[in-house]
Amino acid sequence: MVSRIIQVSTFDLIVFGATGDLARRKIFPALFNRLAAGQMPADALVICVARKEMALDNFKSFVKEAVLLYSEIPSQKKDSIEKFLGCFKYISLDVESDKNWNKIRDLLRVDSVRAFYLSVAPRLFNEIASRISTMGLSTDLSRIVVEKPLGVDEKSA
Repeated sequence: MVSRIIQVSTFDLIVFGATGDLARRKIFPALFNRLAAGQMPADALVICVARKEMALDNFKSFVKEAVLLYSEIPSQKKDSIEKFLGCFKYISLDVESDKNWNKIRDLLRVDSVRAFYLSVAPRLFNEIASRISTMGLSTDLSRIVVEKPLGVDEKSA
């Protein structure tokens, strides 16, 4: 079987819960693997959102450590990490407050696909989705990805 590289369109990925374990162990290493495979556009923007106050350089160190720990990086691709980190922005935000949502809006690009990735507690899904709408962050090209199971068992899901 011949593999082929499917290039995706320019995108803005907004990751809520960006300092959490799921982002660290799964999301960031998977994104890096897509970059290393040539499937992530050079102009991709990854806006990371979490409650924790953190300088951008510290956040990039957090992401780099995650990639080195949890990604299967071929030795010839290790130099791609700095390119990958160049895609990142970080915003400290309490999703239950109106404060700082404008910082997300200011970073979003007009013609790019927007994916809002909710790597947060299920009780915050509705709050975040509502604010995405009321703050004018969504377009016809927007998508919301929910990363948690709904409910606590098969019946409640």
